[in-house]
Formats: sequence, structure tokens, C-alpha cells
Amino acid sequence: MKHITFNNIYKPGKVVLENGFYIHNHNPEMLLQYDSNFIRFKKMPTVPEFLDAHDYLRSYHQESGQKHVRFYFPEGEEFPAGASKLLTKRRGLYNRIPGAVCHSA
Repeated sequence: MKHITFNNIYKPGKVVLENGFYIHNHNPEMLLQYDSNFIRFKKMPTVPEFLDAHDYLRSYHQESGQKHVRFYFPEGEEFPAGASKLLTKRRGLYNRIPGAVCHSA
């Protein structure tokens, strides 16, 4: 049996932006569904890279009337030391589901 990972499961929506750093998935028919509207990082971001992606996705979602952002980080890679505490303090980020972060605007 094949090992199930985030990369090989169905995710409703479409890719609206892909670059060398992340993939932005968006589903205009399911705006409130976190699992259909997110950024998946291709490599572990630094804190400044994450904050840039956060600001981009938050702005994109606000234009669509969405009040959340969701991110998926690469499997098996550690988040940079101290980054989680810094992000929680600076951005009000919450929801410590492994590999994902959500934020209410």
C-alpha cells in the first residue's frame, strides 16, 4: 500500500499561484473551507518569508471575504527554532495542528 501524504490526496480547488517557494490553492465555491484555501510551502520558510506569504494570503482572502489563512509546511522538516513563539506573539497565530497554521482576521 502506498504511504498517504498531503501531496497525494485530493484537495478541492485550483492552483491560483505557484512559484519556486509555495503553491496557493483556492476554491471560490468553498470559501469557508480551510482545507480548500491554503498555501503549501515547497521548502521550510524563514520567518520573514513566512510573514510575506502570510500577508499575501491574508490580503487575497480578505478580497474574497474570507477570515482565515491556512498554511502547510514540508513534512519531516523542523520549523526554525523560536519561529513558532515569535509568530504566535507577533501575528496572533493559533491552532497547532501539525503542519498547519490558521489565523482569524
